[in-house]
Amino acid sequence: MYRRTKSDSPLKCPYCDHQFTMNGRAFNYERGKYNETTCKHCGKVFLYVNTTAKHAIENRIQPTIRKEE
Repeated sequence: MYRRTKSDSPLKCPYCDHQFTMNGRAFNYERGKYNETTCKHCGKVFLYVNTTAKHAIENRIQPTIRKEE
């Protein structure tokens, strides 16, 4: 049986693929609403939805998207 590892997380910056956690992020508890945040690795702004990695994988949700400029 395959065991998921931290490298499988869908919570990655859409620009540099650097993994991030939801710790310390400004949460918006409305499901499906995207919030803006900055990648601590590359410094670019992107949008993310408040979801856990497990929920995103099970429901095939894309938790991060590039911000349109």
